[in-house]
Amino acid sequence: MIIQLISATLHVLWCYIFVSCLELQLIGVAISNTLTALINLIAMTLYVTLFLPELKEGWFLPNKEAFVNLFEYLKVSVPTMLMMCFEWWSFEVQTYFASLISVDSTAAQVIILNSLYVIFCVTMGF
Repeated sequence: MIIQLISATLHVLWCYIFVSCLELQLIGVAISNTLTALINLIAMTLYVTLFLPELKEGWFLPNKEAFVNLFEYLKVSVPTMLMMCFEWWSFEVQTYFASLISVDSTAAQVIILNSLYVIFCVTMGF
């Protein structure tokens, strides 16, 4: 929690530096997002390895044992991933077609789509 708070505070600083001071605009936003994610990764990894020795067993490099039964896992996971992708893409296509009708239709579709995203986040565990 503290790492996320520090990282979010630094993100505002990165955005100010890259977007306003250096005038990188959209590229600056991308750089600041990448920098924030990298800081999160490094800080969380250091925190777990240095201060939480009981969680150290969960952090390992993959070896041959990690790839045992990979094909059986992929037989289930790839169709599931494709089903979810097609579902999300169908919503995006509906938004595109709503944009061909009118601005009001697009606004209504975007509101409905964002409501569905929130509902899906709850049910998916995000």
